[in-house]
Amino acid sequence: MTERMSPFQAEEADVPVWDETEALAGVDGDRDLLRELAALFVKQGTNDLDTLRRAWAEQDREALAKAAHRLKGAVLQFAAHKAHMACRRLEEVARGEGAADRSLWTKVETEVTRLIQALRSFAASDDKERIA
Repeated sequence: MTERMSPFQAEEADVPVWDETEALAGVDGDRDLLRELAALFVKQGTNDLDTLRRAWAEQDREALAKAAHRLKGAVLQFAAHKAHMACRRLEEVARGEGAADRSLWTKVETEVTRLIQALRSFAASDDKERIA
C-alpha cells in the first residue's frame, strides 16, 4: 500500500507530477475512466489556467480565488500534490491571507502546465503500450 503524501511534503519532495497509482485507487482501478477524466482535465484545466491568468493580470482577487479553488480540487483527483499545494496557496492569497507575488503565480502555472502535459500523454495511451 502506498502511503499518501501530505501537500506540505509534496512541495519540498522530488515527487512526480501526478501519482498514477493513487489516482487509479480513486477510481477503483478503472484505467479507462481515469483516461477519460484525464482528457476532460486537459480541456478544462487549460480553460481554468486561462481564467487564472486573466484574473491574475487584472488583479481580480474574487475571480482568482474561485478559479484557484476549482483547479485545486481538480488536480487532487490525479494526486498532483505539487499543483494542489500551489493552487491552495494561490487561493489563500487571493482571499487575503498573505501577499501575492509573481513567484506564486509562476509556480501554479508551471505545475498545472506540467500536469496537463502529463495527462495529455496518459489520456492518449492505451494498455497495449504499457504491456509492450
